[in-house]
Amino acid sequence: TKLIWGAVAMTIIGIVVFTLFSAQKAAPDTELPPTRIIVACLIVFAIGGLLGFLGRFGSPSLRCLMWASGGSFFYGLSSALIKTVAELVRGGDFTARPLFWTAAAFLLICYLVGGWMVQQGYANGPAEIVVGSMTTTDPIVAVTFGLAVLGEGVLLGPLDALGMAVSGAVAVAGVFVLSKYHPDAQGNEPAAPPGSAAPDSEPDSTPSPEAEPSEL
Repeated sequence: TKLIWGAVAMTIIGIVVFTLFSAQKAAPDTELPPTRIIVACLIVFAIGGLLGFLGRFGSPSLRCLMWASGGSFFYGLSSALIKTVAELVRGGDFTARPLFWTAAAFLLICYLVGGWMVQQGYANGPAEIVVGSMTTTDPIVAVTFGLAVLGEGVLLGPLDALGMAVSGAVAVAGVFVLSKYHPDAQGNEPAAPPGSAAPDSEPDSTPSPEAEPSEL
């Protein structure tokens, strides 16, 4: 139980520190480079799809973590795309801009695919793993997209970037520990087939008593 609570604390502290670093150094202006946005969306799609593919293999807890993480990548991208669409609308005459319709299409795909993958996570393992993964991965993806793609990280210094990297890694490690040592995950070991001997049991080598001939 202490290990589980420690993993939860790692996740919460890591994501809070990550958010504080990003909020304090976010640039006031947002850039909207179409090529960079489209390429970044395709990269996130590829990572989310790879995690979903990995969710087909391994133990139930690992499949749950992979499915939930993949869905969280799509949900994190959707948060970033909402900001992108909002900035395009604010700029006026947004319906004439191809980037608006492209971002809107990506946003719809994110919700559909992300929702399906998260449900696969719930179907394969404990809800705590799914929630922990979404709480961690979603904001990390959204913030990273804003900093690297939308130009919100121009004020970020080397120490700030290091702090975000370390705190993000701590949060991800907490989710991984939770998925590995959660009680439900521990109880998902495959059962021995009926009629098979226990691993530590040995066959009884005591000879059976033989009938002695009766004396006349």
